[in-house]
Amino acid sequence: MRRIMLTIALTSAERERDLLSERTKQGLVSARARLKAEGRELGRPTIPFNREFVESEKARGQTHKQIAESLGMGITTLWKRMKE
Repeated sequence: MRRIMLTIALTSAERERDLLSERTKQGLVSARARLKAEGRELGRPTIPFNREFVESEKARGQTHKQIAESLGMGITTLWKRMKE
């Protein structure tokens, strides 16, 4: 009897997990469509990057951390952008 009840509970939990996943996917589709109609995108906005600015700041003696802070990004993001 316990095994039957456990099986029913597990099946119910698995179904709920699948429904939650579907609702999340539908919500993302809806949000993307709504934002696209407004001319925006879903997700974190991209910070503009100007390599010449970074090079000129380095020439002025600024550290990479200071340059990243002035651009409003993290040091890791600055390094990734510099490698591009």
